[in-house]
Amino acid sequence: MNVLVTKSTIKIPIEIQYKGEHHKAEVVGRIHPFNKYFTCRIPGENLLIMEATYNETSRHYQWKACAQHNFAYMASLIGKEIEKFLS
Repeated sequence: MNVLVTKSTIKIPIEIQYKGEHHKAEVVGRIHPFNKYFTCRIPGENLLIMEATYNETSRHYQWKACAQHNFAYMASLIGKEIEKFLS
């Protein structure tokens, strides 16, 4: 897995297995200063824009995406993959 990290951005290729389906995607976002918006390119689909909101009580991020997108249900799974590289 080739992760591209510069001083301000991160580009992560990810693979997700969900309900027997295999999806490849590329996530791009700002890391310095931390930007709460990330874009996810899934081949054959529109760009998925995700928002990361930090929850003080659980000390984790909540990941949200536009409900009309076909892969909006995968926002939390993709977000967990992003968090692996940010920690």
